[in-house]
Amino acid sequence: MSHRNMRMKFLLLILLVFSRILFSAEVKLRSENVFLCDIVEENPNSITILFKNQKYIIPRSEILAVNPDITGPHKSYQNSILTLEDNSVVKGLLVEETKDMVTIEKDKDLLAIPKNTIKELKKPEDKPYLLPDSYKVIEKEKPASSWSIGLLAAGFKNGKQVGESNYATYGGGAFIEPSFLKFTDRWLMGVQSEFFSSSGGITYTFFQNFLYIQFNHILLGQNLYYKIGIGSSYFSMIESSQTQSFFRPAVTGEFGWQNSIADKYILRIGIRENGIYENPKLLDMFGLQISIGYRL
Repeated sequence: MSHRNMRMKFLLLILLVFSRILFSAEVKLRSENVFLCDIVEENPNSITILFKNQKYIIPRSEILAVNPDITGPHKSYQNSILTLEDNSVVKGLLVEETKDMVTIEKDKDLLAIPKNTIKELKKPEDKPYLLPDSYKVIEKEKPASSWSIGLLAAGFKNGKQVGESNYATYGGGAFIEPSFLKFTDRWLMGVQSEFFSSSGGITYTFFQNFLYIQFNHILLGQNLYYKIGIGSSYFSMIESSQTQSFFRPAVTGEFGWQNSIADKYILRIGIRENGIYENPKLLDMFGLQISIGYRL
């Protein structure tokens, strides 16, 4: 697979994730209450969900169905129940009721049912539906000054423009994630500064600063993260004792695995794409980054 194809697939993955994580899955309870929420974790006995910034653990015995194909902003509602003349039952969200027809949304499909075939129509009460307090996850309060700081090291395979003379770029940096930029336990923002160097036919040096947004996601019991950052790069090219320096806009994308160590430390291992816009070219790099952070 070419470097360019790898880079494009990586960027598409990052964009796809960030376009979908704003939405949710459908969880239907035995009480006929339905919740559109984020699935945080699943196990044989229960599932953990995030509903309007509150975590809940719901026993499997109380769940009728989980449908990840039903998406939308967080909300709750109750299905209507239709008993037809042949005693079959249809359950779904009441979309429209006219003189002759009832339209029900069921698993994304719209069912138009003539009223003369309906024996009984049970409508839900017009009110928001809440999950029991007993399902709530009580988490330890975090100190108001819960900042994270850390160091990073990265190695990249250079794209075409730099790769014509130099195969790889290496370097490191530091990051800080202030508590006032942590919106929830899943969303945060941070600032990252770094210095990279690439030696070969031409010597390149890169000093970069990024403002990034990160989303933390639990998948199959693993703590994953996705980052997108925008910023600037001050880079120099040294060839035959001649130096040229440029100040250009830059972007970065990263996804990977992370894990907390003793509540104070966090380890992140991720795949990263780095791009610098040098008109009309793009100086791009694709590689691996390791970060170690400390929670103050």
